[in-house]
Amino acid sequence: MRKLLMFFALLLIGVYFTGCACLNCQPDVDKIVAKVKKKNDPHNKSQTINTSVFKYACVNDAEKSKITILLKRPGKIKIMSRTGKEFWQCAFDGKKAWEYTNSGGVRLLTGAEANEVRLQAFLLAPSINIKKVFKNIKIAGSAEIEGVDCWKLICQPKEGFKSQAITVFVTKKTSLIIKVIEKQDTADTVIEVVTFFKNYKMFKDFLLPTKTITKVDDDITESTLVSIALNQKIPDSAFAAPNALK
Repeated sequence: MRKLLMFFALLLIGVYFTGCACLNCQPDVDKIVAKVKKKNDPHNKSQTINTSVFKYACVNDAEKSKITILLKRPGKIKIMSRTGKEFWQCAFDGKKAWEYTNSGGVRLLTGAEANEVRLQAFLLAPSINIKKVFKNIKIAGSAEIEGVDCWKLICQPKEGFKSQAITVFVTKKTSLIIKVIEKQDTADTVIEVVTFFKNYKMFKDFLLPTKTITKVDDDITESTLVSIALNQKIPDSAFAAPNALK
């Protein structure tokens, strides 16, 4: 499955954090999460969002692509990418995860691949409740990221997601997420995805990173947020697997 899927992991986690009371967290984690939530969602509007549509312009080396992400509460996701004549999409409809390319057709995702898509659907879902995603969040000390002093948080997904821990770096002064490290389980290996979030700006009353730089080994993709649409009507059929998989 394409590495693209994980490029946007936790992109909105700061906006949709709803606090981690009752999680197995250290006391200071609650305070850090609350500050992140307040910074990204100053008007507390995230709970009113049922659907989101994000569009990005991406550059990988000299190759340009356009990406659209559809999200629907409580856990549906569809990512569509077009690069020249190549078209790719991947989705989780609440039950099944699937992938399609115009060159290779459609296939059902199972095992580690399906688990990763399902985790993305819940991580990026509008109005995410992190108590339903993470078993615990712990502070693993401090770290300097590009000259900025940050808290280092280790977020462990619940066993049901069968996914590895996610490391999140939050700036101490501004309470912004500026770096995320993930270990993605693929069908035959584990890859590390490192994402940097930059140029935070207000979109639709939310403070969001407008520039994302993702590194997978020596592969680097730079993504720019182009537009956001909230609470549009998106039917469940938009996430459904093609007829070939039904």
